[in-house]
Amino acid sequence: MTNEDGCMKFFRHYCLDSHGLNKKGRIVNKIIWVCSFTFVVLIAFESIPLAQMALQANEIAREGNFIAYDNGTVLDTRTGLLWAAMDDGKGMDEQDAVSYFENYRGGGYSDWRMPTVDELEAIYDRRTQNKQGYHVTKLIDITGEWVWCSEGPESVNIFNFKDGSRALAFFEGPGSGTWYSTEEPLFAANRALPVRDTRYTLEIAVFPWRFDLRPHSAMYANPIITKIQTVDGLRQVLSEYKLVVPKFSYYDLGNQFNAKNIKDNPLTEAIVNDIWIKKSTDSRSKVNLDLICRLGRQLQVDAVLIYSIYIEPRKQNADIILIDIKAKKVFSKTGEIYVRTLSSDIKDLTENFFTDYVNEKYKSHPN
Repeated sequence: MTNEDGCMKFFRHYCLDSHGLNKKGRIVNKIIWVCSFTFVVLIAFESIPLAQMALQANEIAREGNFIAYDNGTVLDTRTGLLWAAMDDGKGMDEQDAVSYFENYRGGGYSDWRMPTVDELEAIYDRRTQNKQGYHVTKLIDITGEWVWCSEGPESVNIFNFKDGSRALAFFEGPGSGTWYSTEEPLFAANRALPVRDTRYTLEIAVFPWRFDLRPHSAMYANPIITKIQTVDGLRQVLSEYKLVVPKFSYYDLGNQFNAKNIKDNPLTEAIVNDIWIKKSTDSRSKVNLDLICRLGRQLQVDAVLIYSIYIEPRKQNADIILIDIKAKKVFSKTGEIYVRTLSSDIKDLTENFFTDYVNEKYKSHPN
């Protein structure tokens, strides 16, 4: 007799009568139902990524483009990298460092890794110091001078947060355990600072801008050069802000962004002719919000970015206008610009604007 036959015989003998389930059968049925439900809940809970469980973290501090959360993580809104708020605190050799990164579970995440030397160099800031005296944001507690970083599958670097230098360490061959270095740091004292990639990006469409060059301004503000310099300022910012990704653009942003040219899109005529409200003077009401949101939804982007450039002999300013499609909300920033430094002025203004906007988007913890 098989186990299945035995179970059925037991069930018929003890749980059934002429009317179906007896009292014992109903109790057994409830036990089976509760066990099944508990099993399903446990399986569902196990399937929830740790990253989603960590979304409950709250913001506790900000400094520049860095946001600190109460689960021991710090977000760099410029690069989209999420850093551990503190290194290992005591230093370790390379083998221990590799194990440390693989097993680190800060903030509830399981996909931490060793940073690259370029990623550490990007958070090195000579202008500031943390509480240990190293040149990094005060929100990241680096406790030692040298920090482990990767440079290819068979080489490991260490980066110095006191002077911004780097030392190369590499294997003679996989598994050889032989080390060389351009300097002589104490390897066992090198700190491990975990980092992970966030999966969130803000996809935008760059719509046509309004260039208003007043009479008598043409003598020092060429319309074609003005447009080229403005686009160049945006291009520089987009190359640094990895979270903001141009999906469509009316202007050529370069091959590195792979933005589709919106001039070839059938929506272009409506975009060019109707997104601007001709007589408006306030930046928040300069645009046709309903039309832009409708076009943004058709293009399946998160936001639409446009500029309004105004130049006259005594006054030059730029309005940056970003329309959040889902929230149907206009974000804007106005700043002074100068014809001679137009590209850098647009870069600085856009950089500050992106910092404010992305920080607003990241009030909740990134996944």
